[in-house]
Amino acid sequence: MIRQRTRLIFFTIAVAFIASVAHADVVWPALYVVDSHFRFWYVVVLGLLLEAGVLRWRLISDTRKALLVSFVANAFSATVGIYVLAFGMLGWHLIVDNFVKGTFASFNKIATIGLMLIGSIFLEMLVARGIWKYPLRQTLPVFILGNILSYGVIVADLFVFGGWHRQF
Repeated sequence: MIRQRTRLIFFTIAVAFIASVAHADVVWPALYVVDSHFRFWYVVVLGLLLEAGVLRWRLISDTRKALLVSFVANAFSATVGIYVLAFGMLGWHLIVDNFVKGTFASFNKIATIGLMLIGSIFLEMLVARGIWKYPLRQTLPVFILGNILSYGVIVADLFVFGGWHRQF
């Protein structure tokens, strides 16, 4: 037992030393999407309100509950989901970059935004289904509307206003 702890401590120190001299400069398109998400957080709030309004109109009779469902789904998507999606896109690049010229090729940029949009919608639907048991078919259009608003602003930021050229 002491020997295992000694190895673990040595390994931790070695990794910390190696990490302190390493210069990681790995960037992939999903990080730009995440950056735009956080840069335009107020658009996510508008999307949340839009989703809550449509939930109230189509599915939930109580306004406060509609706001709660939309808030919890968006909070999960914006905290846990955004990082799962961003790091999940690394798997995409491990495979697709072998066939496409460059991580930042137009195809990869568009695919990243599209896949992250679909992933966000799916995660929010799962939260609504998992906690409140709402049918997926009825929540799908709601979360599509809210996420299209958010990702529409991200597309404008990255493609129209030059967000792809930001330095990290």
